[in-house]
Amino acid sequence: MIENLPKEYINTDFGDKIYDEWYLTHGRFNFESPEFVRQHIPFYEQSLGLSNKDFILDAGCGIGSYTREFNRKGYNIIGIDLSENFLSEARDITKSEELDIEYILGDYNEMSFEDEFSVIFFEGSFFYKSRDGLVSLLSRIYKALKPNGKLYFVHPNQEIIKKNYP
Repeated sequence: MIENLPKEYINTDFGDKIYDEWYLTHGRFNFESPEFVRQHIPFYEQSLGLSNKDFILDAGCGIGSYTREFNRKGYNIIGIDLSENFLSEARDITKSEELDIEYILGDYNEMSFEDEFSVIFFEGSFFYKSRDGLVSLLSRIYKALKPNGKLYFVHPNQEIIKKNYP
């Protein structure tokens, strides 16, 4: 599977022009369609016990699909991503849908919020580069969350990834 990709795709990361072009052209249709996103929101609402008082950070928001859907449901939310390309797309779609959402260009691994969010949400975007990076990210998340704040993330099993994609 991955061996069939051109080398320039394998050696790029989020925010890289080559990756962003591929994702905006092909990859987004797998996980960003309104129907796909909409069907997952009730799970997040229930599992996180969301209320209209929550202030949510969509960390690694990409093109803002989840950010917009949470906003449509009445939640106060902002998105952060390190890709200018993704945020440009997010802003364009948000504007065309006449929604009012703030998007921040930045790396959540370097965020410096303090006691600001009741929920930090990572949908397929919980990435760090080392064990020290993980500790730093978790510390930043802890500082950014209000007391009793909630964190949602999916973390890939690295052993399975290494086995299937050496």
